[in-house]
Amino acid sequence: MILPRLTSLLTPTRRRRRSALAADQLENRTLLATLVGNNKVTYRDADGDNVTVTLSKPILNAVNVNAIFQFFGGSVNGNNNDFQQLMSINLTNVPGAAGTGITTVATRSPVARGDGRAAIGEIVAMNTDLGTFVLDGDLGRIVAGDANLSTTGVASLTAHSIGRFGMSTGALDNETEVQGKFGVLKTKSDIVHAWIKAGSFGTISIGGSLIGGNDLNSGSIEADTTLGTVTVAGDVIGGAGERSGYMDGTAASSITVGGDVIGSTGYASGTVGVNGTATNLTIGGSVIGGSGNSSGLVGAQTLTGTLKVAGGIFGGSGTFSGAITGVNLATVSIGGNLQGGQANGSGSIYVVERLGTLTTGGSIIGGSASGAANLEDSGTVYAAQIGTLTLGGSLIAGTDNTTGTFSENGAIISDNNITSLTIKRNIIGNTTNPALIRAFGQPLATGTTDMAIGTLKVTGRVERARIVAGIGSSFSVNADAQIGNVTVGGDWIQSDLAAGIYPGIDGMFGTFDDAVWAGGPGVRDRPAVVSRINSVTIGGQVIGSLNFGVESWAITAQQIGTLKVGDATIPFSSSLPGELHQLGVFFNLSAIEIV
Repeated sequence: MILPRLTSLLTPTRRRRRSALAADQLENRTLLATLVGNNKVTYRDADGDNVTVTLSKPILNAVNVNAIFQFFGGSVNGNNNDFQQLMSINLTNVPGAAGTGITTVATRSPVARGDGRAAIGEIVAMNTDLGTFVLDGDLGRIVAGDANLSTTGVASLTAHSIGRFGMSTGALDNETEVQGKFGVLKTKSDIVHAWIKAGSFGTISIGGSLIGGNDLNSGSIEADTTLGTVTVAGDVIGGAGERSGYMDGTAASSITVGGDVIGSTGYASGTVGVNGTATNLTIGGSVIGGSGNSSGLVGAQTLTGTLKVAGGIFGGSGTFSGAITGVNLATVSIGGNLQGGQANGSGSIYVVERLGTLTTGGSIIGGSASGAANLEDSGTVYAAQIGTLTLGGSLIAGTDNTTGTFSENGAIISDNNITSLTIKRNIIGNTTNPALIRAFGQPLATGTTDMAIGTLKVTGRVERARIVAGIGSSFSVNADAQIGNVTVGGDWIQSDLAAGIYPGIDGMFGTFDDAVWAGGPGVRDRPAVVSRINSVTIGGQVIGSLNFGVESWAITAQQIGTLKVGDATIPFSSSLPGELHQLGVFFNLSAIEIV
């Protein structure tokens, strides 16, 4: 089991504090924009709109207005006949500016035309808490908030978009930083390549998509503490930059992404994560990994509600790309397939401690490899403990056509126990790689019960599968591991079901060197406890192969309760340990009690 790097989800990002900006004025003083009263400026923007900028406080005058408003193409005090780009509104060190809000209204000119949107490069208010902003165009960035991080740095910001034009409209860079709380962040369209940071957020609402680019943290939203309630109508899209198309905080009430979460070439690009506790996390589309490691990643340390992906989860060529990660996840629901990719851990679910419930509408499909590539844990579900797991489709193993390392691709693995496992179609492995279900046993076993797999129900067939109880990670084994009731509606073909049994040096169950796990560190073996399979019911046939002496499979434990194949009951007597029954028409698949 390869462990994922959870850095992008579980490690806070260091925030860079900026130095104060100088309110440099442009030398070009063509008479253009107009000061109207003590709180309003009008001008004609770069594409012809008539724009009115209204401040919520009367802090403007003829002396300070050209230090506060900086245009490309002139200054304030004119007739608005020419075209100007509003580069900056700078409220730093302006008396009475604390709490100020700004509203912009752009009206399309019947003569000069325009688009009804007025882009602003930046709004800067160093060490100043600000109020409510309603901007009908794009904003490059906003910098605000005083040194008291417990107060609200920006009460509310509503803009058509953020970062759409990069620095071309006058912003020094694309980094929005609010010290303290950012109450409401709302856009009617996209956030593009902007890096938005705050101590915390109350509500985030993005009417379009969160889009990353080539730069570090481009198209990202980060909170030192809570993200609050987050809604993204479109997609979260990563780029080439590290942590681009990225969302992270230490807590969140709920996060909803209407579209896909898409990773790209950057590390942790296309990531939605909570570095703490979240209630619900919903992805309306699919989670898609890219070539960057940990790209296309969704998760939380602790999820008390539901993590829902309406579509599928698709691994990419980056390690742990297209994945769900967490420490404790109460409920996970996937509408489509969990499909492995070309790199370790791609197309996977990895939960450090407990996964309460997992439901998929589709299948779990392991990745395949060829040439000399290494591939592990692709198309795999892992958790230290798994409660209830229900697959609407099949568990399908990947194909091993490589000379490199290839293991656990198309697998369900628990380092402790699986309470209940239901597969509504089939378990399908192949001659190069079995479909794998593996569990160790109870976290803390008491009495004579040590249930590793409580129940297993497969509606269809089981073909080329290895289902084992008593093996954990880090070479831990359990001679006391038990399996409860196993029900298979179809055929049992060339597959193993083993509890507490070592397959021997040949690696095959049902051969002369099978034995109970015993001896050495890391072995659980209590004298009063025996490994056991309570019951096995197979509705179809049991089928081995013609390769007798080369291939072998078994249903095996120290004790087997009841075994039924079709209409026939295979007798096992509790008073006769060590029984063996050949199953099917071949002689290389058997039911064996090992003493």
